Amino acid sequence: MSERKRDYPSGAEKRKIKQKRDEVIKKVPKISSFFQRQDTVSDLDWKDSSEACSSSHIHPEIEEPQVNDSDISADNADCNIISSDRGNFGDNLTECERKIIFKLGPFKPQGPFPKVSANNRPFSAYYYSYFNQAGIKIIRPWLCYSNVLNKPYCHFCWLLADRQNKSYSSAWVNGVSVRSNFTQAILDHEKSQQHISASLSYNNWLQGNTIDTLLKSEIDSKIIFWRDVLHRIINVIITLVCCNLPLRGHDSDSGNFMAISRLLSNYDATLKELFLKPKGEINYLSPTIQNEIISLLGTNVRNSIISEIKKAPFLTIILDTTQDLSKIDQLSVVFRYISVTENDDNVPKEIKICESFLGFIAVTDCSAAGLKNVILNLTKEYGIDLTKCRGQGYDGANVMSGVYGGLQTLIKEHAPNADYVHCAAHALNLVLNDAARHVREISTFFDNLEKIYTFFGNSIKRWAMLSDDSSEKYLITLKKVCPTRWSSRNDALLAVKKNFLLIMKTLYQLNLISNKKDEREECKSIINILESFDFLVLVTFFSSLFEIINPVSKALQHENNDLQKSSILLSNLLNRLCQLRNQNSFNSLLNESKDLAKEWGVTTVFKNSRRKTTKRFFDELSQDERISDPESYFKVNVYYCCLDILISQTKERFQSLCNLSNIFEILQPEKLLSASSEEILNASGKLSAKYSKDISLNLCDQLMALKTCLNSEIKKIYSIKELIELLLVKFNSLASSFPEVITACFLFLTLPVTTAKAERSFSKLKLIKNYLRTSMGQERLSDLSLLSIEAETLEKIKSSSAINDLINQFAEKKARRVNI
Repeated sequence: MSERKRDYPSGAEKRKIKQKRDEVIKKVPKISSFFQRQDTVSDLDWKDSSEACSSSHIHPEIEEPQVNDSDISADNADCNIISSDRGNFGDNLTECERKIIFKLGPFKPQGPFPKVSANNRPFSAYYYSYFNQAGIKIIRPWLCYSNVLNKPYCHFCWLLADRQNKSYSSAWVNGVSVRSNFTQAILDHEKSQQHISASLSYNNWLQGNTIDTLLKSEIDSKIIFWRDVLHRIINVIITLVCCNLPLRGHDSDSGNFMAISRLLSNYDATLKELFLKPKGEINYLSPTIQNEIISLLGTNVRNSIISEIKKAPFLTIILDTTQDLSKIDQLSVVFRYISVTENDDNVPKEIKICESFLGFIAVTDCSAAGLKNVILNLTKEYGIDLTKCRGQGYDGANVMSGVYGGLQTLIKEHAPNADYVHCAAHALNLVLNDAARHVREISTFFDNLEKIYTFFGNSIKRWAMLSDDSSEKYLITLKKVCPTRWSSRNDALLAVKKNFLLIMKTLYQLNLISNKKDEREECKSIINILESFDFLVLVTFFSSLFEIINPVSKALQHENNDLQKSSILLSNLLNRLCQLRNQNSFNSLLNESKDLAKEWGVTTVFKNSRRKTTKRFFDELSQDERISDPESYFKVNVYYCCLDILISQTKERFQSLCNLSNIFEILQPEKLLSASSEEILNASGKLSAKYSKDISLNLCDQLMALKTCLNSEIKKIYSIKELIELLLVKFNSLASSFPEVITACFLFLTLPVTTAKAERSFSKLKLIKNYLRTSMGQERLSDLSLLSIEAETLEKIKSSSAINDLINQFAEKKARRVNI
């Protein structure tokens, strides 16, 4: 009788397996040592995690006949002992256990399988797959067998079946018995809704489509969408602000912002989706969001400018005030400084003169002390070092320019080297105003120009007759004469000169056909003015004068202008004016006027009006000679008098500017090359003495060395700005050899010339106040003006990380609000 072969482990084998397993479990650390919080399990080491999580739920009677004693060790015990067997785990799985089971996969022992009872049949590995009618082998990945429970079960339903569903069945979750109809039971379970749903969930899990992943994907898509929305909204706001256009109309659904956004939605899918959202949902198109974006953009632009100011070695304060439509004094604050742009290797590649507008400040105390407090509070708020101030640019008002109690004197208490420079363009305007105010004929001349404009401008009919005449070409529209801007007087004079014949023709027509006596009388008055030779000579005189002065005025207002260029321009202007004051120039003026008079059909004789005489008493010995000749009278009392005032006022008003420019004269390339060693010594000594805290006495030696080693290069340049570019950009390796020269150049270029930037900001202020007549906060007014004026800086900020961070904050905030 042969010995029967046992098909299951003996009791001794089971005890050995259990003993080795217990020894391994004792060596496994506690599960709390692998992680701190349960929601961060995804980053655990799966090998250690599986041991730790399974060890607390090991069934007390595990039977695994496939285990070989020789394979069990402390190093690979998790592969042989820890498995995804259903019997190793309790009814309620933790998230850690569930992830470990997914990692291990379905538990499919190959047998042999025991017969649990007489009524049951033993399980077979053949159930793991089957062949269909076509002979194709189909795998059942869900079917598993528990060696602990000695029952087959559904791996998918165990892990992911919806236990809250009313049709939920726990049969295939806890294991089923293998009976005669087991194959049919398998087929029925595969068709059940519970199994199909669990299988889909299992497949999604394997593909990474978990609830966490889907939720994160949904949030990411929302973030991308709202980031795109904010990109478009910010670009629309920037465009409108830079063009000085109002964002809103009478309500939140009208205005330029909504109109442009709706227009773009016809061509942009993102904005189209935004406008299709139901009313009441968040869309970031409200006035509140617009104001918030304007405020954030203004803050970013202002911070960018302030950071550049802090990097600059020196700075200049430029101030001007005006009254807005609300009768509030607005102080325009501009800083002038030098910006050095560097490449990736921190080597300078560009030197730029910057005049940056920081905003408007409402001023209630317009005294010098009040303005001083405003400046001190401003520099303290923005962290700007006022001791770096080397210049002050204001107009000529006594509050600003007063030597004893003016703002420039009070600022010097904090920055002793902050020299005051009267705005050059404003001073030139005052020179022309003095000439017009002190010569009666010139003042009357510009009044007549204004009279011509008023006559035609106050009547639609007369303006239409002037502009619609088909026989004559209407070249330039008549312009109004501004009492403070001389450029407007040039425009008004040019318009009358170009349209002289058309104006005369229209006046004669009105004089003949008009039924109004006052209108005819006014026509006759203007005709008499235009047909006088005195008026014609003044037209010719001021046309030539404006050809000289107007280009200088525009050049003085340029942002890249400096003291050297201004001094040269004013010196050339003064020379031209002096050349005009002689008999030959006056004769040329008369000849040109007579040629023009013949062309226009005007008399060429000065008007001989009765001169005022005074009674001479019997004891008077002599009296002033009175000029009776009209031509001589015009030459002496109008032509020469006007030129004398222009020349004297130009010398007087620009004396301080020229004196300050002369201190830095040695830095001019032409002067440096022609100067002797003694001249360089004296000039550099004056410069070092004035700015002793900034420039040392080594300036003289460095200038002489610079003249020697870069003589050929200096001959090719003409300005101090080109000199510093030569040292810092072209020959940057020599920069450390000439530090005092570079400092002196920086100092010179920082000094102000005009307040044109501050004055231009007033036009922006007027536009904003005209469009937004409703009450507006001072901060919003300042931000809108800043974005409008500093459009170049705004373009840089638009693509910077600061704006991207802003967009990310908006998008994440919106995504959190979405109910997913």
